[in-house]
Amino acid sequence: MTDDQSLAWGWLYYALTLCSGTVSSIITKRISKETAPLPGTYPPIMDYFQHPYMMTLFMFIGELLCLPILYISRLFTSQKSKSNRINPLLCAIPALCDAVGSALAYNAYNYMAVSIIQMLSGIRIIVTAIFSRIFLKTPLHLHHIIGMIIIFLGMAIVGTSAYMDTSGESQPIGFLFLALSYLLSPIQLIVEEALLSSYTANPLEIIGYEGIFGFAFMSLLLVVFQHIPCTRIGKSGSNDLYPQTAYCPYGKIEDSYIGFFQLKHSPTIMEFVMLMIVALCVLNFSSVGVIKHLKSRVRSTMSVTQTIIIWIINITFQWEQFNCLQFIGFILSTLGIIIYNEIYFPPIKVFKYDIKKD
Repeated sequence: MTDDQSLAWGWLYYALTLCSGTVSSIITKRISKETAPLPGTYPPIMDYFQHPYMMTLFMFIGELLCLPILYISRLFTSQKSKSNRINPLLCAIPALCDAVGSALAYNAYNYMAVSIIQMLSGIRIIVTAIFSRIFLKTPLHLHHIIGMIIIFLGMAIVGTSAYMDTSGESQPIGFLFLALSYLLSPIQLIVEEALLSSYTANPLEIIGYEGIFGFAFMSLLLVVFQHIPCTRIGKSGSNDLYPQTAYCPYGKIEDSYIGFFQLKHSPTIMEFVMLMIVALCVLNFSSVGVIKHLKSRVRSTMSVTQTIIIWIINITFQWEQFNCLQFIGFILSTLGIIIYNEIYFPPIKVFKYDIKKD
């Protein structure tokens, strides 16, 4: 494949990744806003579909679908099996991190605006950089540190704007779920990086194995959560038959019976879930293509571009209101990401010295 062909394929994968990532994020939020009938109620009582652990299960279905794609692609290529093949059981480690982190993130979607979640994703860069420095001994130069400081300031402004929001779209419990999720996500990335550097494996293979282990883990967890009662706190409406709260939905940690009942009786939610699974599968597949064909500096702009797209869509459809403070924080954090990823350096002597030192 020539350089021009590789670049063309890279931009195609880039576009697919942007589209599928945007669709999966928006669909996830829209699902949490959809209502469906509750079992045992007549006339039917409608309630929101807020089942983060079931959503995590659906996410792993999207991941495990990467394995059939990988095996089909091998039918049309002459790839030979290489030595030092990865043991699939090792993929259970990042799968566990992914399961817990994603469940927390899906909880956050129930209590935060999707654009806020995207804007706060810069926290991952900071945590990943710190963990990589501690565990992988990855060097941190001055421009990395300055970039992380600017990212942190931007995230602080975005968080403040969400906290000051009186519409109730973003709630404190959502920030807690998101913060815990972002602490676990870098661990998963570091383990995956270690596996890819130590064993012969296609990234799609690791994603697919993670999907299998994650699906098995979440299936077991849903059965366990179905039988763990918790104290009901408050109620979502005038009827207290099935109170919906952040801490104890329906009196259990996760009532999968109600979740699947709502899924069965709401064609809209079913279509959204199927679309989300397909989008996640395309996202995982196309991300590998971006890694293979494009430079790291181009890849590093993807999260920023996706955030801009999601924000514009939300404001256009009036799913949220424009917030000047949020915009300032986003611009500041974007500048930090640009400096951190060495896309652009301000004309300051300290940066020039840091580049020469590299």
